[in-house]
Amino acid sequence: EMIRDLSKEDFQDSFNAMLLDNKDFTTNNTVSLLTMHKAKGLEFEVVFVIGFNDGIIPGHVRKPSDLEEERRLGYVAITRAKQYLFLYCSIIHYINGSITKLKPSIFIEEAGIEKSPATQFFSGYSYNK
Repeated sequence: EMIRDLSKEDFQDSFNAMLLDNKDFTTNNTVSLLTMHKAKGLEFEVVFVIGFNDGIIPGHVRKPSDLEEERRLGYVAITRAKQYLFLYCSIIHYINGSITKLKPSIFIEEAGIEKSPATQFFSGYSYNK
């Protein structure tokens, strides 16, 4: 119930504070849920990135400098993997009660990552170093 009462900004602040309190994200045999910003400088054997769609990563940017910043952030996300990288893109998205078709992020093609077989609702990209 507490979470429902929080504004979006308060929720993000609480989530980020929780992440900052936990210093060791690289412990073996654990799952770490991180923002792309928080993952900067860390490496993991296996990395899953969800929501790697145009309009999300990158978001709807208006200036070339914003696109460059989002490209750097996308690069941070995909370079955290030591061994396996899994990028997931939704094919459809429910927004305000309506279905919207989504495309994979332009950063996937720019990085030269090949598409793996898609499931019904998700398109998956994987990279094995």
